[in-house]
Amino acid sequence: MIREASHQDIPRLVALDRASYGDYGADQRYFQKKFTSPNTSILIAQSGGRITGFVVFEVMKPGQQLENFSDLILGILLLKKCMQFLH
Repeated sequence: MIREASHQDIPRLVALDRASYGDYGADQRYFQKKFTSPNTSILIAQSGGRITGFVVFEVMKPGQQLENFSDLILGILLLKKCMQFLH
């Protein structure tokens, strides 16, 4: 099932994001800010009553860069994830 996220979902969203991105994962303040933005929607994937994933949609102006992501080095994060699967 897919549904809109609510404020009650924030702890699970933080846990999922931190599990995926470690220290780069979003914190509670990040999601609270997204809930107050008129340009942002968060959808939740849910199975058996449990949140299994989510996506954050954000409408941006041309050339605008996501806040908090300008210094994120995805290559290192992806490499670490791949290495976990190889072990």
